[in-house]
Amino acid sequence: MVNSKPGRNYSRVAGGGGGSVLRLSDSSCSIRAIGSGAKRAFTIVELLVVITIIGILMGILLPAIQQSRETGRRINCISNLKNQALGVVYFHEAYRHFPLGIYQATSLDH
Repeated sequence: MVNSKPGRNYSRVAGGGGGSVLRLSDSSCSIRAIGSGAKRAFTIVELLVVITIIGILMGILLPAIQQSRETGRRINCISNLKNQALGVVYFHEAYRHFPLGIYQATSLDH
């Protein structure tokens, strides 16, 4: 027994899991500190609470992720259309006619 303060008694007791347990005995309270050898399992209620919290977070995050994916697809499509238009313009500047497949209606074509 080790006495560090008057009125308190500390005693070290061998624990079941190989660790030691420090027991504090005081005239007003009794505290038992569990050492590293003790094991504690989760209860079914704690597991259900964690699963529920994860489900709620997924419900909040999945629509935001889907919206960002849709925004990315839209930006990619706009970029592709812009690049195609620029390609047609650059081709017209270089060769003074539009590439095959681009039809420009004139009054003589009717």
